[in-house]
Amino acid sequence: MSGTNFWFTYGLEYVGKNGLQGETLEVILCMTNTTAEVEGSTGRDAPNVDDITLDEYDSGSPYVAGYGNRPTVQSFAITVNEAGNELRFTGTVDTLDDLPAGSRNCKGMLISIKGPTDDSDSIPLWWHTEGGFPWTGTGYPKTIEVASDGLAKLAPVPTP
Repeated sequence: MSGTNFWFTYGLEYVGKNGLQGETLEVILCMTNTTAEVEGSTGRDAPNVDDITLDEYDSGSPYVAGYGNRPTVQSFAITVNEAGNELRFTGTVDTLDDLPAGSRNCKGMLISIKGPTDDSDSIPLWWHTEGGFPWTGTGYPKTIEVASDGLAKLAPVPTP
């Protein structure tokens, strides 16, 4: 399943039941030992970020690892594309320019709902493999910038 972008099972259920109004979304930049894309409770089915084996980017400025230090999504909105039968989740993340190489290669980024205390109550929402939709940046120095078509999409839109 490596190389794909996906919604976490619990995160998608949470959004369907509760929406995202007033939530803080956190961006976690991950290196190759992260288990986000595996099946089961330490990956796609994890109910919280703490259950995922995180190999968080470790080279420092301008990205600071750890709960409470990570970049957050600003100006978050959900738009409906009726012609394409999809929902687009848009927002901005501060561009991280000139990231030096970490101790391992970057694998992707995880977007989560930031919990009130730490990663044990933060909910993983979606995973993006490095490169392509919705971010740009390969090689080093690395620049991470959200692409114009958004952070995530849900298509086709489920019928209630």
